Amino acid sequence: MSRIRTGPWNGDTLRTIRHAAGLSQQALADKIALEPECEKCHQTTIKAWEQGRAPSATYLAALARVLGLSMERLCAATDPVPGEPLP
Repeated sequence: MSRIRTGPWNGDTLRTIRHAAGLSQQALADKIALEPECEKCHQTTIKAWEQGRAPSATYLAALARVLGLSMERLCAATDPVPGEPLP
């Protein structure tokens, strides 16, 4: 069962997807930093996003590409349940 979230960004969604992809916060930051439009990305940035600070549109697009998801899926209106397959 999924929970409906109330805000425009939920860091739990990113954390769950990152874990499912087998990436540490540092590994995800390193991948995002390689994206042409992203000058830099640090582990502390990923941590802040997972704690609820929303990424900019540029970084949101990079996150979606790096994780192989649509921006809509990354910002889904429900939180994935641990163990639930990701689309």
